[in-house]
Amino acid sequence: MKNRYRYPWKLRGPWYRRETSGGPVGRGDRPIIQKYASSDFVNIFLEEPQRSLKYVCEDFVNRICLGSVYEPVTPATRQTGDALKLFLDTHSRFYLVVCELNCQAPGCPSVSRDQVCEAGFVVRRYRSRTEPKIRVALAKVMTERNLIMAKIKKILPKQQMASTSGSTQFLQNPLKWLQDAGESARSKRLQSLQFEYAANTRKLQEIALNHKIELITQKWLVNPDLKGTGSWHEVSDETPQKIDEEIYPLYPLIPDPAAKNHSATGKTIYFGVVPTSSADLDELGNPKFDIESAHEIRCFVRRHKEDCPLKPTRNDCPGEIVWSEATESYKLAAFLDLDGSGHKPINIQLPDLNALKDQALRGPAGKGLNVRMNPPPDSTLNSVKNNNDMGMGDKGDWNTSQSGQICFFCIPLITMVALFVLRIFLPIVVFLFGLWFLLKLKLCIPPSFSFDAQVAADLKVFGPEFMVNIEAEISVKGSVIIGGIVYNDVNTLKQDIKNMLNSDNELPGYLKDGFMDQVDTDFDTTMDIIIGMATDFSDDPEVPEMAGDMPQATDGLIYFAKVNPL
Repeated sequence: MKNRYRYPWKLRGPWYRRETSGGPVGRGDRPIIQKYASSDFVNIFLEEPQRSLKYVCEDFVNRICLGSVYEPVTPATRQTGDALKLFLDTHSRFYLVVCELNCQAPGCPSVSRDQVCEAGFVVRRYRSRTEPKIRVALAKVMTERNLIMAKIKKILPKQQMASTSGSTQFLQNPLKWLQDAGESARSKRLQSLQFEYAANTRKLQEIALNHKIELITQKWLVNPDLKGTGSWHEVSDETPQKIDEEIYPLYPLIPDPAAKNHSATGKTIYFGVVPTSSADLDELGNPKFDIESAHEIRCFVRRHKEDCPLKPTRNDCPGEIVWSEATESYKLAAFLDLDGSGHKPINIQLPDLNALKDQALRGPAGKGLNVRMNPPPDSTLNSVKNNNDMGMGDKGDWNTSQSGQICFFCIPLITMVALFVLRIFLPIVVFLFGLWFLLKLKLCIPPSFSFDAQVAADLKVFGPEFMVNIEAEISVKGSVIIGGIVYNDVNTLKQDIKNMLNSDNELPGYLKDGFMDQVDTDFDTTMDIIIGMATDFSDDPEVPEMAGDMPQATDGLIYFAKVNPL
């Protein structure tokens, strides 16, 4: 073994995984980040390190999911510009960084663990160095880019792609795929958007070249004088021999001697828990990890010097530090990320009014009051001065004789009032601020709107950009059937929709007027709103096409198949 000290070491990805998050890394490249859905992920890894989850479409930032968000990403379907997204532990997703240590002697044998006296990894982030005025220009171009991407996502035939075997062909040449499929209207629109996207890309390149925008890597330095604080600083040396940044531990994977065909048998593999959250702050109170920055991980081991005694502490000898390449860059998901929140549903049992009534009538006043509100003196927001002012006191009159009064409430009462207020203001807020997309974030429909379910289902089949698809359908077939009625032109369909909305007595007038205006100005947006409000997201809807896609805890849990050593 001693003759191996003259050979360099290599810290690389484990032998059993030749891809990271859907793209090939090749033997001898960077460490990998393995994904898990169970909080018992460390024990799962120790039992069999190969058993980890494949990355699916939802695991990427700003990725266009042509089919299901749970579709596994492969090297063939990897999209240019994909950025890995790591969910939080509150999303029931957990991650390990895994690497393997080899000697660069002939045959690349594993290095014995007793030759390593220290192992760990660091987390770094990327930042661009630009002048403030350049940041404004960049923000404008990036906003344009996001708008173009949103339009492209809307025009892609997601429903067709989900059931089409030619998804790989679509990714390689979406324009040709649409043309071959007879989607002439979509292909023309997509071609126009592709030109816009290319022009936007040239703008970004020009700004980067003309103003010499630099991409820098930063490290986290802990403040020794105040625990829980630190700051980000530029990295001057990617692979230093003296480490001053925060270090996370790497642990050796020691296989169970009784386990047969364990993937770590005869190998020197290290693993560490990837931090996706932190309570640490910088000097300005900003969180250590944010959702805007791209991060990377670098692993390292220290090569123990033969004449130094082994100690359980760091820096026990001046041996060489061997660094790995950086892992694939990643961003952190937001706490309220929809995909992440769907992994771990929260169930709130609403009060049973009939049961509460029976219990309240049987018991004395005050039964079940478990919330006590104790305000400080002269600090009560109570404007009632007498029984005749209807609760409307003088402006600013909040210090009353009832200040300091202690009140008790029952949680079911608070819950029912909160739900009542939510249902009242949801449609109003959505309409006033134009937040129509919020209608997709609910599983029940406000009772103030009704729409023929069959009509909504038929329109939903046409997908995004209803007018483009309906006009194309009429031009090809001569007619289109909506709600059992045959339409030979679009104007008749528009008029029937307006008549249907006008005849709906349940829709408030101020909402109806807004819909009427949009029918003429933006028919596609109007149809999105109508279908969003009319869809019955239930397990057994009257029209099957109107069923909601309820997330399941097991959605997207696809494991890598175990491979045998070569």
